[in-house]
Amino acid sequence: ANGLVAMHGDEHQRTDAIVTAVVEALAAGRDVIVAADTRAQVLELNRAIRGALVRAGVVDGYDEVLLPGGPISAGDRIVTRRNDTDLGDANRDSWTVTQVHDDQSVTVTGKPGQRHLPAEYVQQHVELSYATTVHGAQGDTVDHAHLVLRDTTGAAAAYVGMTRGRQANTAHIVADSLPDAREQWTATFGRDR
Repeated sequence: ANGLVAMHGDEHQRTDAIVTAVVEALAAGRDVIVAADTRAQVLELNRAIRGALVRAGVVDGYDEVLLPGGPISAGDRIVTRRNDTDLGDANRDSWTVTQVHDDQSVTVTGKPGQRHLPAEYVQQHVELSYATTVHGAQGDTVDHAHLVLRDTTGAAAAYVGMTRGRQANTAHIVADSLPDAREQWTATFGRDR
């Protein structure tokens, strides 16, 4: 009734709903994050969200740097995954790519300011950040948060995923019925307490 839990008929419907919610939030200027259990889920969600943003013209799909997890280009939200005092960035710093250079280095902006990240660093220590693992979302506060709730999600992970958003937090469950969704929700908070 409060819109905190969204039920979906299957995985594709859930992914489509999350992608739509993220694109709409970003288009409205809201900060948003998606939290999932595994790196594989995060990779899939990041690719789907980025694809929708390219189609919407929010992200430049032409001048790209191809990373192991997929391409990035101007307009993409990324995270750095290694402390580097020479570059002035830290593990888990969030950035927006403002320019991709011919040598595959990138210029980014974020709370720490503007930085130039060399190609080698980008290849090894940068990834998309529309979605993250629940562990990676700890400590983040955004306008809207979305949790991918699965049969592997434990109580601590659900708590983290459902408390990142200032304005809204939504758990996304694949369920056939309201009783099925309720059972999954209850089982989640009984796991790994």
